[in-house]
Amino acid sequence: MRVRLSFIQRIIRFPIGNRVLLWCQLVKMPVCLLVAFSAVFGSALAGQLEGKTGLLIGLGMLFLACGGAAMNSLQEIDLDASMARTQDRPLPKGRIEAGQALVLALLLISAGIIILYQASHQKITVVLALTAVILYNLVYTNLKTRTVVAIIPGAVSGALPPYIGWTAAGGDPFATSAVCLVSLFILWQIPHSLLILLRHQCDYLRNDIPSLLKIFSEATLKRLFLVWIAAFCIVLLLFTGMISGLAIGVKVVVWISAFILFIVFCFQLSCKNKTDYYFLFIQLNCYLLFVMALLVGHKLYFG
Repeated sequence: MRVRLSFIQRIIRFPIGNRVLLWCQLVKMPVCLLVAFSAVFGSALAGQLEGKTGLLIGLGMLFLACGGAAMNSLQEIDLDASMARTQDRPLPKGRIEAGQALVLALLLISAGIIILYQASHQKITVVLALTAVILYNLVYTNLKTRTVVAIIPGAVSGALPPYIGWTAAGGDPFATSAVCLVSLFILWQIPHSLLILLRHQCDYLRNDIPSLLKIFSEATLKRLFLVWIAAFCIVLLLFTGMISGLAIGVKVVVWISAFILFIVFCFQLSCKNKTDYYFLFIQLNCYLLFVMALLVGHKLYFG
């Protein structure tokens, strides 16, 4: 009884609002919401999709992503504690116990896989969901402190959610559009990661973690960033051209906005003033969200 009471006391020691905030920080909720929406994006583009099915796919992906993020937070307690940008997270600060985080992570991952299967009844969707977790928590997380090559499995795991949504909605997993979809998100993941690296370069330079900053100069990484953004924009143009039934007006909006994005990034990265990498990070993520919302909205409204 004492053990049970002690556990309950640890659970309720924070006001409910603070506890919810801590759990959201643990699972990196803003990122996971974007991941979940990318799964809905993939499922909507795969074909006709009922609202209930789309909701279940999004919910299942949200649970899966939150579970993977909680597991990652647990795996990187010591690393997070050593870096200024992550040292205030709940686990390094001891606001959430490791045992609680482990139980939550396992429950969320299990629930995510079950919901995705119930929504799709596709074995390939379950296989892809498990693959995403393995790539992120077993491959990427373990390689992260050993080699810069870890960015590759990390990018692939981040590109799988829309593909999971695609297969869950019954889309052909080997369709050219599906391959282009995965390529698009891989090309987004790399500059996404580079911006985090550039924004927090002091953390990475003073840490033992292998980093591209220890191989290339900041100026070189800026040029590499533009190459990846150019590739992202080109694949985005190809991808929107492949989507059947997409209005020409929507295609033009995407094409023009992609061109503007590249020009704006070129200007900001070549500016003599200190580059605001956080602002670029927000721009990149908001642009992807804008494109997904535009294409999903068109698909759902016009069919």
